[in-house]
Amino acid sequence: MFLPLLLFDCDGTLVDSEPLLAEEMAIGLNAVGLPFVVSDYMGEFRGARFRRIVAELQERYGTVARDQLEIMESAMRANLATRLSNELTTIDGAREALQQLSDYPRAVVSNGPEKRSSTPWQPLRLMATSMATCSAAMLPTVGSQSLVYIFMQHTIWGLTLLTALPLMMH
Repeated sequence: MFLPLLLFDCDGTLVDSEPLLAEEMAIGLNAVGLPFVVSDYMGEFRGARFRRIVAELQERYGTVARDQLEIMESAMRANLATRLSNELTTIDGAREALQQLSDYPRAVVSNGPEKRSSTPWQPLRLMATSMATCSAAMLPTVGSQSLVYIFMQHTIWGLTLLTALPLMMH
């Protein structure tokens, strides 16, 4: 018998880091003169990459020196890492759902940095055992598609075929 492979997106599925990210972005961007409030991220920019947000804000409000942006981004990411370690919470029911699914192979798949995908496990102890992480940010892209998504398409197709083969042989 073949067990399904369970893949989880981290943010919004297991944990909710976006409010913390939005707060840190507001602090950093305002410090360099780019007006930004939490609701901007949660509305207009939700899920957008930081550099795209900065480019859009600079188009609206004026350019900020590259070195100033790099210093701000570095500080923002350090502050966010600290806050994720200290303040991150699980989505209601995530812990219970993972416990019920503990017999199945599972992994967290993310388009963010691998470190961000694995961060929730330490402070929240979401899993009694380790869960693999796979980040699309670590992999090259083919056209507009990350290889992780291409790989997952092929893996899912392969698993479907392997699951169907025993049925076809009977």
